[in-house]
Amino acid sequence: MIKSKSGEQSVRNDTYHRFEVGTKGGHAIVIILPGLNDYFFKVDELLANRQVSYEEESIIGKNYGKVF
Repeated sequence: MIKSKSGEQSVRNDTYHRFEVGTKGGHAIVIILPGLNDYFFKVDELLANRQVSYEEESIIGKNYGKVF
């Protein structure tokens, strides 16, 4: 397990992001598009101080290429 603080990049960009799913195996892979890390960082930064509405998060997401 990799532990990190808010805003830290815990896995290098060129590393596969692989997770084991469940006790019987299986796998999930998460593919993050360019700019999506910035979306998560911005939302995390705001959540550290207050709640973020769905509407506000949608606007932030659209700024970083996320489509709701």
